[in-house]
Amino acid sequence: MTTKQNNLTDIIQAHIREVGSNRDSIVRLLVEERGFTLEDGRALAEAVCRKMTEERFPPITEMELMLTEECNHRCDYCFVEGKNPSNPMNRETARAAVDFLFQRSREKAELKILFFGGEPMLAFDLIRDIALYVEKKTAATGKKVSFDMTTNGTLFDEERSEERLAGKECRSWWSPYH
Repeated sequence: MTTKQNNLTDIIQAHIREVGSNRDSIVRLLVEERGFTLEDGRALAEAVCRKMTEERFPPITEMELMLTEECNHRCDYCFVEGKNPSNPMNRETARAAVDFLFQRSREKAELKILFFGGEPMLAFDLIRDIALYVEKKTAATGKKVSFDMTTNGTLFDEERSEERLAGKECRSWWSPYH
């Protein structure tokens, strides 16, 4: 590494340590103070931020999706207090979460999604939609996704208990108190 490259690295590292620094402020530093073109400044700032993310945050391989806070029981031992049944996860948020998982998993090939709630089976149509969306993503990326679910099990009927989500069996756990 040349002295000029080392100096630029030191300057960027010092800037990053400043409160409020971000990708845009790195671009401004490179363009306004170091003479880079806007295109080159953006490209270098993007590379710096990507490298920092990779070094500081490990790949994400598992995700819990809290589909709803609503439940079909009112168990005394339930840890979900102040439930908000009127605010379930919507399709766009669920898909954005799946996109985030696939993006942040980087090179990892095996991923896991846990459906959680309240009672996630109350949002079975959303579970099915997520599974179909994941199926498209796995076909495009070659990644594998397994599904788990934390449920009380009381809403499984014959159709739901036999359904395969994106060609995969959904393993489930439920409370022994029901």
